[in-house]
Formats: sequence, C-alpha cells, structure tokens
Amino acid sequence: MKEALEAEALELNPLGSDQSAAASLVVAHHARDKDDLADLLGALGLPCAEDDLVRLLPHLTNPDDTGETMTVNAFTATAASMLANGDSPEHVRSTLGLSEGELADAVKHADLPATTTV
Repeated sequence: MKEALEAEALELNPLGSDQSAAASLVVAHHARDKDDLADLLGALGLPCAEDDLVRLLPHLTNPDDTGETMTVNAFTATAASMLANGDSPEHVRSTLGLSEGELADAVKHADLPATTTV
C-alpha cells in the first residue's frame, strides 16, 4: 500500500527557463490585457518585468467579435420564448417573477401585440 507523502517532504525545484517561458505563454493566452498579464505573472511568481511583458504581448487573446451582442437579458428572452410558445402573459409573469415593465419588454421582444390586461 502506498503511503501519502507529507507536503514538507516534497522536494521543490525552481522552474527552469523553458518551464517558466511555457507557463508565461499559457498565462498570456488567458490574460485580458497588459495589466492583467502583469498581475497574473506576479501572482504566480513568474518574471513580470517590462521586457517580459513586451515579449508576451503578441500572445494576449484577441476579443472574440463573433456573434451578436445580446440585446435583452435572460429573463426577458425566456419570457419572450414562453409567450411565443403560447403561455399566457400572466403565467409568464408569475412563473418568472417579472414586473409589468419587464413583461412588456418581453412582449415587445417576442413581436406579439401588447397586452392590455396583465
């Protein structure tokens, strides 16, 4: 049977330059911007001098501009879907806990005629 090792008994070796460079690249691929990159590198104990940052800047992720920006929140979209599926406005409002204004937005988003009784 294997015995668990004590944390203090583990030998810690400093990262080699190849390991440090690879870790820095991974961090750069997940950073939002230069400041975020510097903070992440510093938190991980990786080199974060200006020269290190300049070398990693080309590896920052580019914002994904595919798709369309959401024009409504999830509650409005869910309510619009329920309304389009034939649920009554009162049922949608009570199920999702929407205000009258939020329900009106959902009706507008679903391209349904406005309701007069809610």
